[in-house]
Amino acid sequence: EVKEISLDPYETAEYIHVTERFFDIQYFFQLLSILLFSVQHRDLAGWKEIRTAIKFGIVGITGIFINMGFLFIFSEIFHIFYLISGFLAIELSIINNFIWNDLWTFGKEKNQAFSLVTHRFLSYHIVSIGGMLINICVLVIFTEIVGFYYLISNLLGIFIAFSWNFLVNRMTTWRIRPL
Repeated sequence: EVKEISLDPYETAEYIHVTERFFDIQYFFQLLSILLFSVQHRDLAGWKEIRTAIKFGIVGITGIFINMGFLFIFSEIFHIFYLISGFLAIELSIINNFIWNDLWTFGKEKNQAFSLVTHRFLSYHIVSIGGMLINICVLVIFTEIVGFYYLISNLLGIFIAFSWNFLVNRMTTWRIRPL
């Protein structure tokens, strides 16, 4: 229901304050109503896509631990140059993320035949190479030019590459096919 409330310049400040509070309360209840509608209609495509993005993000968190952990191990324990360690660590996280995304995030949307899994892995890996390049560029720029510690630079690269990986993989590797 929409109500028009006049804001006459001769009204007192107290009345305007009460009116503003009324609008704040209405706004709060409108947002609450939208939230409740969304929760009640979880079967809609938008909600499913949000749930898929959340799962992709959770898998990405495991990839962050693998990426950061192996980057540290390769660089600090095995004394491998941090850029080479970065490539190796990213590759391990790509494999981890593919397995979990294929089984859990997008598991109900595709066929598990070996040839299809292999095709998805190659597609995922090609897309992830773009994410790897983004990550490595950020790693180099923030470590060599800005002067950040390499693990911090790597973490920034991971977060920037996440959007690329989700959007492009959603459109290619695990695209939604019409029935």
